[in-house]
Amino acid sequence: PFVDSDHPLQNFFPPRVWAIRLPVILVLLGSAVVGSFLSVVMIRSNRKKAAKAAAAAAGKKKA
Repeated sequence: PFVDSDHPLQNFFPPRVWAIRLPVILVLLGSAVVGSFLSVVMIRSNRKKAAKAAAAAAGKKKA
């Protein structure tokens, strides 16, 4: 390191273990958010397709 371990400047930085933990936590959280967004979009899209299919089937029965 460029600065001694007992230098007061070292007190401004978190321990080294957080250099691994923080990015891992952020990646997991980000992938959970992206996965949730994609699943919500896919569910809504599937509901719209099902509603269109049901409307088309109901229209054919009337005719």
